[in-house]
Amino acid sequence: MPASSHPDPDRPPRSQPAVDAGRAARCTEAIRDIAEDFVVRAEELLHKTHNPDTPATDLVVTVAELSQLAEEAAAALVVRQRSQGKPLKELTPSLGLTEDRLRKEYNPQAVDLRLASRSRPRPELPASRLPEDTSGPPSPKNRLREPANAWPAP
Repeated sequence: MPASSHPDPDRPPRSQPAVDAGRAARCTEAIRDIAEDFVVRAEELLHKTHNPDTPATDLVVTVAELSQLAEEAAAALVVRQRSQGKPLKELTPSLGLTEDRLRKEYNPQAVDLRLASRSRPRPELPASRLPEDTSGPPSPKNRLREPANAWPAP
């Protein structure tokens, strides 16, 4: 096994990055989906924290889901960056990894397959679990319970 991370040491590295517009578009769409899921889970966490009786295990499950969504988003962003032919160097400070580590960690084909087969973490927060506030006219909190104002199901 060669010591180099390059698959074929006799072959020179590419002179330009590989560009895959289709993959970049799929990653962009996946990032949007992940962002929507993230908002739903973050709102769920916010609602759970308003109830002092919520067990820590419930909060940890939601935090773990947020963490997983963040990792999926990072993978999609790295692969999108590569698929657009842009340097990974721009992402290294925020992700805390070297360019080489980003290439190894986020293989485009593997990430593409994971994104294509991803499912929503869990159904949206049921309206019955939202904090009750029935005093006065509909407030932003109460509007969440009204079907006309609810987020569309994915």
